[in-house]
Amino acid sequence: MRIRKKFVYLLLVLAICYILNLLITPWYNYDFKKAYPGEKISQKLNLTKLQKIYACVGAPIIEEILFRGTLLFLALIFIPIFDIPKKKKDIIVFLLILVTGIAFGLIHYSNGGVYHFPSALTLLSLHGILFGWLAIKTKSLFYPILAHSLINVYAIFIGK
Repeated sequence: MRIRKKFVYLLLVLAICYILNLLITPWYNYDFKKAYPGEKISQKLNLTKLQKIYACVGAPIIEEILFRGTLLFLALIFIPIFDIPKKKKDIIVFLLILVTGIAFGLIHYSNGGVYHFPSALTLLSLHGILFGWLAIKTKSLFYPILAHSLINVYAIFIGK
């Protein structure tokens, strides 16, 4: 697949994530203000510079290897070994994307703190599903890692 097409997929995922953020953030802000009256999200996070760097570089690499790397391994290596009709392979890949996306949301949700709201679970699960789709479409972890990093940079430095 040409690199230009992979970047189009990346931009598509980033655009959809941005739209999801616009749609779900008011719900999240409502949940946050109800749980922590008078506090701001940035105060609650209170990240050091090192934690911000980790959140924008280290966490995306580790999380994408954990979630999408596992997905790619299962979908692109194990599934072709078995003689499964293409339609069933597509269903299996779809289910793997769905399961790893929801697991991605649940891991963040279970951390508590600023992510312990149904709105955050919904948003992060949808991001995880989009990252899974991007990994499958590009057959690479580079693009989901880049998307994840850019979204974290936006969330930490711009989207306060």
